[in-house]
Amino acid sequence: NRYNLGGYFSLDYDVSDAFLISGTVRGENYSDFGNTFVYKLSSRYKLSDKLTMRGSVSSGFRAPSLHQIYTEKSQYSFADGGGIDVVGLVNNVSPKARELGIPALNPEKSTNFTVGFGGKLTNNVSFTVDYYKIDVEDRVIYTNQIGKNQFFINGFDTTTSGIDFVSGISNIEIGEGKLALNLSGNYTIDNKRTQEVPTINVTNDDGSVDAVPVLDRSNLALMFSSRPKTKWILGANYDINKWGLSLNNTYFGK
Repeated sequence: NRYNLGGYFSLDYDVSDAFLISGTVRGENYSDFGNTFVYKLSSRYKLSDKLTMRGSVSSGFRAPSLHQIYTEKSQYSFADGGGIDVVGLVNNVSPKARELGIPALNPEKSTNFTVGFGGKLTNNVSFTVDYYKIDVEDRVIYTNQIGKNQFFINGFDTTTSGIDFVSGISNIEIGEGKLALNLSGNYTIDNKRTQEVPTINVTNDDGSVDAVPVLDRSNLALMFSSRPKTKWILGANYDINKWGLSLNNTYFGK
Protein backbone atom coordinates (compact mmCIF):
# COMPACT_ATOMS: atom_id res chain seq x y z
CA ASN A 1 0.00 0.00 0.00
CA ARG A 2 0.95 3.63 -0.49
CA TYR A 3 -0.55 7.01 0.22
CA ASN A 4 0.52 10.43 -0.95
CA LEU A 5 -0.49 13.95 -0.03
CA GLY A 6 0.02 16.84 -2.40
CA GLY A 7 -0.75 20.50 -2.83
CA TYR A 8 -0.14 23.02 -5.58
CA PHE A 9 -0.15 26.75 -6.17
CA SER A 10 -0.69 28.35 -9.57
CA LEU A 11 -0.42 31.97 -10.67
CA ASP A 12 -1.19 33.59 -14.02
CA TYR A 13 -0.12 37.13 -14.84
CA ASP A 14 -1.10 39.17 -17.88
CA VAL A 15 1.94 41.36 -18.50
CA SER A 16 -0.01 42.89 -21.37
CA ASP A 17 -2.95 42.00 -23.58
CA ALA A 18 -0.55 39.96 -25.70
CA PHE A 19 1.84 38.54 -23.10
CA LEU A 20 0.83 35.97 -20.46
CA ILE A 21 3.10 34.28 -17.90
CA SER A 22 2.01 31.28 -15.83
CA GLY A 23 3.71 29.44 -13.01
CA THR A 24 2.78 26.38 -10.97
CA VAL A 25 4.56 24.64 -8.10
CA ARG A 26 3.54 21.36 -6.51
CA GLY A 27 4.74 19.67 -3.36
CA GLU A 28 3.97 16.05 -2.60
CA ASN A 29 4.75 13.52 0.10
CA TYR A 30 4.81 9.79 -0.65
CA SER A 31 4.61 7.38 2.26
CA ASP A 32 7.39 5.25 0.78
CA PHE A 33 9.54 7.79 -1.09
CA GLY A 34 9.43 10.97 0.95
CA ASN A 35 8.98 14.47 -0.42
CA THR A 36 9.11 15.79 -3.96
CA PHE A 37 8.81 19.23 -5.50
CA VAL A 38 7.94 19.92 -9.15
CA TYR A 39 7.24 23.09 -11.09
CA LYS A 40 6.02 24.41 -14.43
CA LEU A 41 6.67 27.78 -16.04
CA SER A 42 4.83 28.67 -19.23
CA SER A 43 4.21 31.68 -21.40
CA ARG A 44 2.11 32.78 -24.34
CA TYR A 45 2.72 35.74 -26.60
CA LYS A 46 0.34 36.93 -29.30
CA LEU A 47 2.47 37.94 -32.26
CA SER A 48 -0.68 39.11 -34.05
CA ASP A 49 -4.41 38.47 -34.02
CA LYS A 50 -3.75 35.31 -36.03
CA LEU A 51 -0.45 33.99 -34.69
CA THR A 52 0.53 33.01 -31.14
CA MET A 53 3.85 31.79 -29.74
CA ARG A 54 3.96 29.62 -26.62
CA GLY A 55 6.43 27.68 -24.55
CA SER A 56 6.95 25.94 -21.23
CA VAL A 57 9.56 24.29 -19.05
CA SER A 58 8.67 21.90 -16.25
CA SER A 59 9.94 19.14 -14.02
CA GLY A 60 8.32 15.78 -13.39
CA PHE A 61 8.34 12.97 -10.85
CA ARG A 62 7.08 9.38 -11.04
CA ALA A 63 7.38 6.98 -8.16
CA PRO A 64 7.83 3.34 -9.22
CA SER A 65 4.45 1.64 -9.30
CA LEU A 66 3.63 -0.84 -6.55
CA HIS A 67 3.79 -3.78 -8.94
CA GLN A 68 7.28 -2.75 -10.06
CA ILE A 69 8.40 -2.91 -6.43
CA TYR A 70 6.52 -5.89 -5.02
CA THR A 71 5.52 -8.26 -7.82
CA GLU A 72 7.26 -11.62 -7.62
CA LYS A 73 6.72 -14.50 -10.01
CA SER A 74 8.52 -17.84 -9.76
CA GLN A 75 8.58 -20.88 -12.02
CA TYR A 76 9.92 -24.14 -10.60
CA SER A 77 11.30 -26.93 -12.79
CA PHE A 78 13.49 -30.01 -12.47
CA ALA A 79 17.16 -29.21 -13.08
CA ASP A 80 19.20 -31.33 -15.49
CA GLY A 81 21.65 -32.36 -12.78
CA GLY A 82 18.97 -32.99 -10.20
CA GLY A 83 17.23 -30.69 -7.78
CA ILE A 84 14.93 -27.76 -8.55
CA ASP A 85 15.56 -24.69 -10.71
CA VAL A 86 13.74 -21.48 -9.80
CA VAL A 87 13.33 -18.92 -12.58
CA GLY A 88 11.28 -15.74 -12.51
CA LEU A 89 10.75 -12.12 -11.52
CA VAL A 90 12.56 -11.13 -8.33
CA ASN A 91 10.73 -8.87 -5.88
CA ASN A 92 12.71 -5.62 -5.57
CA VAL A 93 12.56 -5.59 -1.76
CA SER A 94 13.34 -9.29 -1.30
CA PRO A 95 16.52 -10.72 0.25
CA LYS A 96 17.16 -12.39 -3.12
CA ALA A 97 17.34 -8.99 -4.78
CA ARG A 98 19.90 -7.77 -2.25
CA GLU A 99 21.87 -11.00 -2.70
CA LEU A 100 22.02 -10.39 -6.46
CA GLY A 101 23.14 -6.80 -5.90
CA ILE A 102 19.92 -5.29 -7.26
CA PRO A 103 19.55 -1.78 -5.77
CA ALA A 104 16.29 -0.47 -4.33
CA LEU A 105 14.17 1.39 -6.87
CA ASN A 106 14.31 5.17 -6.97
CA PRO A 107 11.69 7.48 -8.50
CA GLU A 108 12.03 8.69 -12.07
CA LYS A 109 12.58 12.42 -12.53
CA SER A 110 12.13 14.38 -15.72
CA THR A 111 12.68 17.77 -17.29
CA ASN A 112 10.33 18.87 -20.08
CA PHE A 113 10.66 21.71 -22.57
CA THR A 114 8.23 22.80 -25.29
CA VAL A 115 8.03 25.74 -27.68
CA GLY A 116 5.65 26.27 -30.55
CA PHE A 117 3.30 28.36 -32.63
CA GLY A 118 -0.44 28.35 -33.10
CA GLY A 119 -2.27 30.18 -35.81
CA LYS A 120 -5.69 30.80 -37.30
CA LEU A 121 -5.09 31.86 -40.88
CA THR A 122 -8.83 32.36 -41.47
CA ASN A 123 -11.95 31.61 -39.45
CA ASN A 124 -11.90 28.09 -40.93
CA VAL A 125 -8.15 27.33 -41.19
CA SER A 126 -5.99 26.72 -38.12
CA PHE A 127 -2.69 25.03 -37.23
CA THR A 128 -0.28 24.36 -34.36
CA VAL A 129 3.34 23.23 -34.50
CA ASP A 130 5.32 22.41 -31.36
CA TYR A 131 8.82 21.19 -30.52
CA TYR A 132 9.22 19.11 -27.37
CA LYS A 133 12.15 17.64 -25.46
CA ILE A 134 11.78 15.25 -22.50
CA ASP A 135 14.76 14.12 -20.43
CA VAL A 136 14.11 11.27 -17.98
CA GLU A 137 16.50 10.47 -15.15
CA ASP A 138 16.68 6.98 -13.57
CA ARG A 139 14.17 5.44 -15.99
CA VAL A 140 12.68 2.22 -14.58
CA ILE A 141 13.17 -0.77 -16.90
CA TYR A 142 12.29 -4.46 -16.86
CA THR A 143 15.47 -6.42 -17.51
CA ASN A 144 16.07 -9.44 -19.65
CA GLN A 145 16.88 -12.69 -17.83
CA ILE A 146 20.10 -12.38 -15.83
CA GLY A 147 21.22 -15.85 -14.83
CA LYS A 148 17.82 -17.25 -13.91
CA ASN A 149 16.08 -14.04 -12.84
CA GLN A 150 14.50 -10.84 -14.11
CA PHE A 151 13.81 -7.68 -12.17
CA PHE A 152 12.95 -3.98 -12.31
CA ILE A 153 15.83 -1.53 -11.99
CA ASN A 154 16.60 2.16 -12.53
CA GLY A 155 18.39 1.55 -15.80
CA PHE A 156 19.64 4.79 -17.32
CA ASP A 157 18.76 8.32 -18.35
CA THR A 158 16.95 8.91 -21.66
CA THR A 159 16.09 11.81 -23.92
CA THR A 160 13.19 12.12 -26.36
CA SER A 161 12.49 15.02 -28.68
CA GLY A 162 10.28 15.68 -31.65
CA ILE A 163 7.81 17.90 -33.44
CA ASP A 164 4.01 17.75 -33.28
CA PHE A 165 1.85 19.29 -36.01
CA VAL A 166 -1.94 19.73 -36.14
CA SER A 167 -3.95 21.53 -38.83
CA GLY A 168 -7.56 21.75 -39.89
CA ILE A 169 -9.92 23.24 -42.46
CA SER A 170 -13.62 23.40 -41.59
CA ASN A 171 -16.95 24.54 -43.00
CA ILE A 172 -16.27 23.61 -46.61
CA GLU A 173 -19.71 23.64 -48.21
CA ILE A 174 -20.27 20.66 -50.49
CA GLY A 175 -23.78 19.87 -51.59
CA GLU A 176 -26.21 20.01 -48.68
CA GLY A 177 -23.49 19.46 -46.06
CA LYS A 178 -20.18 20.73 -44.78
CA LEU A 179 -16.77 19.07 -45.02
CA ALA A 180 -13.89 19.37 -42.54
CA LEU A 181 -10.35 18.15 -43.21
CA ASN A 182 -7.63 17.65 -40.62
CA LEU A 183 -4.00 16.62 -40.78
CA SER A 184 -1.91 15.86 -37.70
CA GLY A 185 1.45 14.24 -37.26
CA ASN A 186 4.57 13.70 -35.23
CA TYR A 187 8.22 13.41 -36.16
CA THR A 188 10.64 11.96 -33.61
CA ILE A 189 14.04 13.65 -33.66
CA ASP A 190 15.66 11.71 -30.82
CA ASN A 191 14.66 8.73 -28.71
CA LYS A 192 17.78 7.39 -27.06
CA ARG A 193 19.54 6.65 -23.81
CA THR A 194 22.20 9.03 -22.56
CA GLN A 195 23.95 6.55 -20.26
CA GLU A 196 25.52 3.14 -20.65
CA VAL A 197 23.43 0.08 -19.85
CA PRO A 198 24.13 -1.01 -16.24
CA THR A 199 25.54 -4.45 -15.50
CA ILE A 200 24.95 -7.06 -12.81
CA ASN A 201 27.69 -9.45 -11.65
CA VAL A 202 26.75 -13.08 -12.29
CA THR A 203 28.70 -15.99 -10.78
CA ASN A 204 29.23 -18.87 -13.20
CA ASP A 205 29.29 -22.56 -12.32
CA ASP A 206 33.11 -22.53 -12.37
CA GLY A 207 33.20 -19.67 -9.85
CA SER A 208 34.15 -16.95 -12.33
CA VAL A 209 32.17 -13.71 -12.35
CA ASP A 210 30.84 -11.95 -15.44
CA ALA A 211 29.38 -8.42 -15.65
CA VAL A 212 26.17 -8.93 -17.65
CA PRO A 213 24.23 -5.99 -19.16
CA VAL A 214 20.66 -5.81 -17.81
CA LEU A 215 19.25 -5.28 -21.32
CA ASP A 216 20.28 -7.07 -24.49
CA ARG A 217 20.12 -5.64 -28.01
CA SER A 218 16.60 -6.96 -28.62
CA ASN A 219 15.11 -5.26 -25.57
CA LEU A 220 17.01 -2.04 -26.29
CA ALA A 221 15.60 -2.10 -29.81
CA LEU A 222 12.07 -2.43 -28.42
CA MET A 223 12.63 0.70 -26.34
CA PHE A 224 14.44 2.91 -28.81
CA SER A 225 14.27 1.81 -32.44
CA SER A 226 11.14 -0.32 -32.89
CA ARG A 227 8.79 2.66 -33.18
CA PRO A 228 8.48 4.60 -36.44
CA LYS A 229 10.14 8.01 -36.53
CA THR A 230 7.02 9.58 -37.98
CA LYS A 231 3.25 9.12 -37.87
CA TRP A 232 0.57 11.07 -39.73
CA ILE A 233 -3.23 11.04 -39.60
CA LEU A 234 -5.35 12.51 -42.40
CA GLY A 235 -9.04 12.77 -41.62
CA ALA A 236 -12.23 13.98 -43.26
CA ASN A 237 -15.60 14.64 -41.63
CA TYR A 238 -18.76 15.38 -43.59
CA ASP A 239 -21.91 16.53 -41.81
CA ILE A 240 -25.22 16.59 -43.63
CA ASN A 241 -28.48 17.24 -41.82
CA LYS A 242 -28.42 14.87 -38.81
CA TRP A 243 -25.81 12.55 -40.28
CA GLY A 244 -22.07 12.59 -39.89
CA LEU A 245 -19.59 10.63 -42.00
CA SER A 246 -15.89 10.30 -41.23
CA LEU A 247 -12.87 8.81 -42.97
CA ASN A 248 -9.40 8.60 -41.43
CA ASN A 249 -6.11 7.32 -42.79
CA THR A 250 -3.06 6.73 -40.59
CA TYR A 251 0.46 6.51 -41.99
CA PHE A 252 3.28 4.94 -39.99
CA GLY A 253 6.85 5.63 -41.07
CA LYS A 254 9.63 3.07 -41.21
